[in-house]
Amino acid sequence: MFKTIAIIGIMALIFFLTYLGSGNNRLTRAVVCSGLVAAIGFGGSYFVDFIGNPKTPSHKHKIVSSEKENIMDATCTDAGSYELVSFCECGEELSKESFPIEPLGHDYAEIIKDPSCDESGFTTYICNRCKSTYEDDYTDALGHDFIKGICSRCGEIDPDNEASTTATPLDSEKHLKDTAYTAKKVNFITYSGTINSEKQTDSYELATSISGLYRFYMSDMVNGFEVKVYVYDSAGNEIGGTYGLGNNEGITCELEKKNNYTIKVMNYSNTGNYTLNIAQPKNSIDITNFEVINDYIEYTEQQNNYTFVPSISGIYRFELSEIISGFKLKLYVYDSLDYEIGGSYGLGNYEGTTVDLTAGETYTIKIIQYENSGSYILSIGKQRATIDISGKTKISGNIAYTDQQIIYTYTPSISGEYTMLLQDMLSDFKVKLYVHDSLDYEISGTYGLENNDEITAELTAGKTYTIYLIQYKNYGDFSLNISS
Repeated sequence: MFKTIAIIGIMALIFFLTYLGSGNNRLTRAVVCSGLVAAIGFGGSYFVDFIGNPKTPSHKHKIVSSEKENIMDATCTDAGSYELVSFCECGEELSKESFPIEPLGHDYAEIIKDPSCDESGFTTYICNRCKSTYEDDYTDALGHDFIKGICSRCGEIDPDNEASTTATPLDSEKHLKDTAYTAKKVNFITYSGTINSEKQTDSYELATSISGLYRFYMSDMVNGFEVKVYVYDSAGNEIGGTYGLGNNEGITCELEKKNNYTIKVMNYSNTGNYTLNIAQPKNSIDITNFEVINDYIEYTEQQNNYTFVPSISGIYRFELSEIISGFKLKLYVYDSLDYEIGGSYGLGNYEGTTVDLTAGETYTIKIIQYENSGSYILSIGKQRATIDISGKTKISGNIAYTDQQIIYTYTPSISGEYTMLLQDMLSDFKVKLYVHDSLDYEISGTYGLENNDEITAELTAGKTYTIYLIQYKNYGDFSLNISS
């Protein structure tokens, strides 16, 4: 503003002095010249700036953004690259620099195949990015472990053992085909007689070789003919008995082995022929090395006993199958002190009991007649050994029986949130999945998980965690994928 006023004043002064200087007076000319010089001296610089040297502000470039261009992605084996281009706020490109991208390397998932009797085990490695695959970490085949003529692992019969013909491998639709045993049928003793008078008593002697429950029952009797039946020990003490027995009716008594007993059949109502049937108990069977037992119930209150010694502590399932309609059983498990630790009654197809057993302890499993009679299969779902999967990213497995529990241990190398994803599961196959810390506190998990379901858990590097994968609905294969 000051410059503008000065320039206008100088121009007015020049005009005025010029007008005065138009005369011939020397003094006037001198004044005019002096005023003009002063005016120019005072405002010349402003005037020159105004009309000849206008100033404009200068622009300095500044990087305000950078962008990646010409990107070539790296692969597992090949390097990539990109250009980093920088721009000014005015839009001008200021610089361009090329950068390499290192090859990604393979990200292998591991699928473990356990060895069998005939085939070696190995691990298949599959890259999650490029699907490159290879096999490594081979383990030798286990070979057969023949026990009583049958391999304890795969159920194959030993061709060099004649005794193996007494045991037949069986297929179970629900359970793993491992080992099988076919039990012998009951040994019956029969006596035939006739009651001709009211006071007649027929006596029979029995020498026992097995302790257990003996069943004494009548058959082949005409309608209306009934008898009394009593059992006495060698000292003449009554062990058991009742009256009014007709066809297929009788008594059950607990007898000791290597003792002599007397059975008396007496008239109760009418007369006629009869058959006295004595069903002897079967010897207890050690089923430790078997997983499928084929057995029979042939008479009322029959009790089949089995002994079992687990090699691994954990969850075991004793389940019945191949039972005809209307045939039902009781199934109970007892510990070494004869305390009942599990069981139920009225069991039919695919019903049973799940118990927690301790390695090395001897247990007794009792199968008892409840309704009708027939054959059955007792399948044993055994606890598998705990598997350390530290460093693994994919584990494959199989759930084969009700309440089966697969246990893994996992020690992460990096702290952070880990995802555990279930895959490769058939429709309607569901499991429970839980993660416990080193003190066995649950830190994550839920139930009813199916294909592509997952859980997350916050894990600390160097600490060992336990992962429980448990049957919830149906059965089948699965894969467990672990990522951080």
